[in-house]
Amino acid sequence: MTLNDIIKQIDRLDDESTIYVKKPWSPDSEAIVATEPDEGGVPDEAAKINAEYFLEIFLANEFLEGWLSNLGQEPSVKDQCLRLIKYAKNDV
Repeated sequence: MTLNDIIKQIDRLDDESTIYVKKPWSPDSEAIVATEPDEGGVPDEAAKINAEYFLEIFLANEFLEGWLSNLGQEPSVKDQCLRLIKYAKNDV
């Protein structure tokens, strides 16, 4: 699964889950959605693919909803991924 695949279905994912993505982050980077361990850190399934914390689903949804509401048109999933990457790198 890629970050692009996750963003395509983000509105159907559990807000309690977290996105983990393998660096370097891009829309085509390998990614998974998993529950963050109670003790913090990266869950085993993310560690197996060397993925790192990216964003919680609820944060990604909130950000995208706010961003999309200010645009005149619906951006591509790739553009949504690129904007989320920028947000995750600089604002979280």
